[in-house]
Amino acid sequence: MGWALPSWYMRLLDDIDVGERTIPRGSYLYCLMSGFGQQRVKGNVKSVLVNDELVKVNLSIYDADGLEGLYVPKSSFSETGEDTCL
Repeated sequence: MGWALPSWYMRLLDDIDVGERTIPRGSYLYCLMSGFGQQRVKGNVKSVLVNDELVKVNLSIYDADGLEGLYVPKSSFSETGEDTCL
């Protein structure tokens, strides 16, 4: 049996600069989650929807604390793992 990587859509709360392009707040990011560990969910953004155009990127996700991955409290982490793992 294979593992399916969960994917999430996220919406930007602020503008970000990627290369020479500014991605405006409100744009949607398509994220593939790549791992779980130490109360963190790690993932990569492979594309961004900007003005109905899909822009390819290669970004890692960082939380507001500056560490790679999204912080998930221990109780939520256990539930998230159960919901997303086969």
